[in-house]
Amino acid sequence: MINSPSGSTNPKDLTDDVVKSLWKAKREVIEATKESDTLLFIGNSAKYLYHTFSVSETPKRNVKFVPMSGGCYIGQGTIPKPKNLQKYCTQVIDPIWGNRPSRIVLVDHSLSGQSIDSYHRILMECAKIASIELTGVAFVNLVSENQAKTGPFPKPRTMPTIATIIVGKKDDMRDLANDKFLRLAPHYQHWKWEEDAKKLIQTLEEDEDVCKNIKKIKEGGKNRAKFMM
Repeated sequence: MINSPSGSTNPKDLTDDVVKSLWKAKREVIEATKESDTLLFIGNSAKYLYHTFSVSETPKRNVKFVPMSGGCYIGQGTIPKPKNLQKYCTQVIDPIWGNRPSRIVLVDHSLSGQSIDSYHRILMECAKIASIELTGVAFVNLVSENQAKTGPFPKPRTMPTIATIIVGKKDDMRDLANDKFLRLAPHYQHWKWEEDAKKLIQTLEEDEDVCKNIKKIKEGGKNRAKFMM
């Protein structure tokens, strides 16, 4: 594939080694979180790991995927239009409140902590709109092996980081975050929040190559005993 509907150019298919590392990362996420937590996988960087949780098994976690692309800084920098923020809250965040989670754990790739603090502001705005009181928010950071060697990374200022998890070898996680591998989530910058998020996700996942890569992640779980050694 030269151009995918997600916008990647000359992307690579997921390798067996990357799939193996995703299932190992899943084990570490489970160890760092509680059954009562709601795990929020943010954007394309976390979407690969999200698909390991979509396979039915125990111990279970309540997991949600939320589309997000680029910086979105509530109160500073780039501020989404009120109607776009309202739309994002309504179609993306509101379904989460139905579970009344005791704690929300954000799962993403961040080297500065700023994007996570920004997403926390979005959550707070959406909670305010929905008259919901957040009882706790935490963060799990997904990083590459080479990035981990240069750490420690600046942590978000608005929540605790409960785990920093290495995904893959060398620069695998960085490459997943930077579209070197086929995107599994649509681009969804704040100026696109008026568009139907579910429809964008559905259209992308109907693509043959995207389907193939999602299937490869899920089927990796059949060999998870080997992957988690």
